[in-house]
Amino acid sequence: MSNTIFSVAQIKTVRMDYKQNIEKHMDYIKLAAQNDAKIIIFPELSITGYERELAREQCFINNDSRLACFQNASIEHDIMIVAGAPLLLENRLYISSFIFTPANHQMIYIKKYLHQGEEQYYFLSTQYDPDITLNNEHLSFAICYDIENDEHIQHVKNKKSNYYAASIFYSTNGIQEGLKRLQYIAKEYSMNVLMSNYVGAYYDTEAGGCSSIWSHKGDLVLSADSSSECLLVAQNCNENWKGKIIIN
Repeated sequence: MSNTIFSVAQIKTVRMDYKQNIEKHMDYIKLAAQNDAKIIIFPELSITGYERELAREQCFINNDSRLACFQNASIEHDIMIVAGAPLLLENRLYISSFIFTPANHQMIYIKKYLHQGEEQYYFLSTQYDPDITLNNEHLSFAICYDIENDEHIQHVKNKKSNYYAASIFYSTNGIQEGLKRLQYIAKEYSMNVLMSNYVGAYYDTEAGGCSSIWSHKGDLVLSADSSSECLLVAQNCNENWKGKIIIN
């Protein structure tokens, strides 16, 4: 096993101001790189903040020039970046994660299962499901409601992924059940789990924070509080995890 350092960002975003949100992403990417992380995970739709009705006004396309700064940052800091935004493909809107690698490759993961109400604005897709290898570790991805579906988890396990990176928007009302679910996934499917959530107010509700990392045994490695913007940094040293939380 490698001694890869992973990072998870817990942030607030500004509504209808993707440029300011991108600036915050850049700050966290630099902070992660300064702590030798090789990957950073951001929350669901992190570039715009979680939106439904306003998503089409703020959507991005594949290889969007406005996101070139992410690819540049990935190369400059030698770090993989997973950041979310509404994606427009053939006039259909999707909830997506853009994945940028130091090898100058941009990939896309699209949410596989939509929460009730999201289907009014977004489509789902069984495509756009990349397999990532990072220092001999195999990563798969999820966006929020994906984690609630056993079929999705089994699909990830069948791909022999040993890391599950979940970009989330859970409210204060839902976060505790979400934490229980992710811990169950880690233990039951023997996968290390990385989860990034927001803090602050979104879509008329308060985000629950508590971004966390679990070992493949279901042991909690790190967990943020419910209100602080911060970066979780953790290293897997041959299954002996160690880490820290940096309040930013």
